[in-house]
Amino acid sequence: MLLLFYIVRPNVESAIDGIVALPPSVRPTHFTADEEKVREHDAIDDESRFATFRRQNRSGFFLIGPRCKYNLSLRSNDYSILSVDVTGEFSEEETFVVCASMLRARAEYGFAATEEEYYHRNRIYCTIGDANIESWVGRDLRKYVPGVFWRTVLSQRLIAERQLDLRALPSCVQVERIDDSVILKVTGRMGEWKARAAEIDNFCASVTGFFSITHVVNDLVGVDDYLKFSQILAPWR
Repeated sequence: MLLLFYIVRPNVESAIDGIVALPPSVRPTHFTADEEKVREHDAIDDESRFATFRRQNRSGFFLIGPRCKYNLSLRSNDYSILSVDVTGEFSEEETFVVCASMLRARAEYGFAATEEEYYHRNRIYCTIGDANIESWVGRDLRKYVPGVFWRTVLSQRLIAERQLDLRALPSCVQVERIDDSVILKVTGRMGEWKARAAEIDNFCASVTGFFSITHVVNDLVGVDDYLKFSQILAPWR
């Protein structure tokens, strides 16, 4: 299970505060610059030590808990990225709590999904000669919304700026409002995402503002050399 959120730099501190305030079952307990080296005395509850650590690690760090790892990549001229790797998976309620917390901390966009669904929406595969090539596409929020997933977080600012028409959402997607923003909830369990994939794919392909891998696949039809492959993918990366 993966959760991923896009956060503008001025709102990063609010996002960190939101993580620290999460319920114990989904809350990290320790901070570290190296995910392989978690020291017992680097506890988040040591507020002074944690504050010093944050000042000293301006490019990013990890927040580690028994069930999850929060990886915060800080960028000054782009969206900062918070990814959450979960051991096993969060319950539906726990997932909602994390998503709602990030919305209240003013995350612009985010999602919760299986790794398989993430690959389905944002990873392209192509065979050229004897080479099997794959690449990430459609993840640049400055260009488009990367997709609709099992759970999707959309800020009101992003909806208005990109003029996203949520009225066109398929019936399998429920809209839950958190203040002025929304969480899109696809019916069914997270692992059942394939049952609704075609409906979501059609929505993303037809509604302005959302990325659809269908467009990339169509552009790659007939491509038989790596240079052309790279040229076609460049706008989508």
